[in-house]
Amino acid sequence: MKTKIIVMFSVLAFLGAGLFAHDVTGSDIVDLGKFQTVSGILKSVDGEWMLETAGKKVYDIHLGNYETVFPQGLGLQEGKEATVTGYALNDDIAVCQIKTGGSAYTLRDETTGRPVWAEKGNRKNQKTENNEGRGKYRQN
Repeated sequence: MKTKIIVMFSVLAFLGAGLFAHDVTGSDIVDLGKFQTVSGILKSVDGEWMLETAGKKVYDIHLGNYETVFPQGLGLQEGKEATVTGYALNDDIAVCQIKTGGSAYTLRDETTGRPVWAEKGNRKNQKTENNEGRGKYRQN
């Protein structure tokens, strides 16, 4: 009987861990994080952008759907300095604005944390055959 309980508990614990083992999203970070500005050096790791501060803390920077906002790209270059303003949670930052190489790119509203590509909802930025995205995005 005791063995059955231990086995059942182990199986449930294993399955339960799978339910909570997910990547944190930008929205999660905005909801739970703290608004701040961080500067450092850009690093690319397995296609993901990171920011390493002078104190050697490494942040995973969440840029969201930036290709919709800036189809030409953000001009991020590994080894270059950048300043990120956004919502930080542990080692993750949901970017509101990133400044690098003399350019500044706004990706989220600083007050609400809402992505600029989301506009006012109703899928106004959705790309279709006849629509190349109608959103009004800005590069500062």
